[in-house]
Formats: sequence, structure tokens, C-alpha cells
Amino acid sequence: MAGWINEAKLRVSVGMTGNNRVGDFSAYPSISMSDYYSIGNATPGEAYIPNNLGNRDLTWETTTQYNIGYDLSLFRSRLNFTVDLYRKNTTDLLLNANMDIPKCLRMSAPYATRVSSYR
Repeated sequence: MAGWINEAKLRVSVGMTGNNRVGDFSAYPSISMSDYYSIGNATPGEAYIPNNLGNRDLTWETTTQYNIGYDLSLFRSRLNFTVDLYRKNTTDLLLNANMDIPKCLRMSAPYATRVSSYR
């Protein structure tokens, strides 16, 4: 290296991560026991209501990140340069979406869905 170049470094990295913000069982519909309910003035009985619809199309969300950079130090580290290029791509983005569900269904959980890709 020339005497006036102290450091020249090329950096490259790639990484993949997932998403854990959607419930483990969001792909499956579920029900829960609610207050007692009476039909036609009969003795009230237990009522089971749906919690969520489930979505069998859910897949694992993947985010891939790319980074390339170059560091240059000149004249006994008196002049320093750094350049970075960063890219982040997400595929099968998981999203808890609120849906307009009739109130008679009494569903409380949002609907988990996926978006094809996001950059």
C-alpha cells in the first residue's frame, strides 16, 4: 500500500431473519367459551364463539438484508471516508389486519394475513 494510505477495507454482509409478531397458531381458527346465553327464555347455557378465522395461507416471513461498504483512511488517519450501500427485502410479510366483521360474531382477534413482498 502507498505510504499515504493507512487503511483500505471492503465490507460485505448478508443476513436473513424471520418474524415472530404473529401468533404461533394464527393459521388455525379458534373458539372460546363466552358468557352464558339463553335462546327463547330457556335455561342459559354456555356459549362458544369464534376468536379468529385462521388463515391456512400463512408462511414464514423472511427478511434478507444486504450491506456492502468501503472504508478508506489517508494521511496518517487524518482523512477518513466511509461509503455504505444497504438493501432490505421482505417476502411473505406477515400482518395482523383488522377486518370489518359483523358484531354478532363477537370476534376479538385481528385476522393474520401475508403480503407477497416488500422492499
